[in-house]
Amino acid sequence: MEIVRQAFAAYASGGPEALAAFWDPEIEVGVPPELAQAGIYRGREAVLAWISEWSEAWERIEYTPEEIVGDGDTVVITVLYDGVGKGSGLKIDGRFWYLNRLRDGKIVYVRLYGDRNEALEAAGLRE
Repeated sequence: MEIVRQAFAAYASGGPEALAAFWDPEIEVGVPPELAQAGIYRGREAVLAWISEWSEAWERIEYTPEEIVGDGDTVVITVLYDGVGKGSGLKIDGRFWYLNRLRDGKIVYVRLYGDRNEALEAAGLRE
């Protein structure tokens, strides 16, 4: 759980490049259809390009980790987000749940969910 917490802190202070230090070279990230840039991104370069493009779209974007639930190398983190779009001034806020799987101390798999129960069930962490 601490690795995932540290990864979010690294992103907040150092951006996408700082976050990439926590990834396995074979990282895979799944972005749900309700988000812009939905799809599956595989490998550090593809994931870094996706998150960099996403980050650059915002004048301001903040992610606040809330609840972290885990079992070994499987972690679900609740993240509150709040931002303002660059140029558009579009304001967004809400929560996403990030299912993370780790291998050898690195994040190798991430799926974003818009529903807590769905994320916990996918992680095998049903309450």
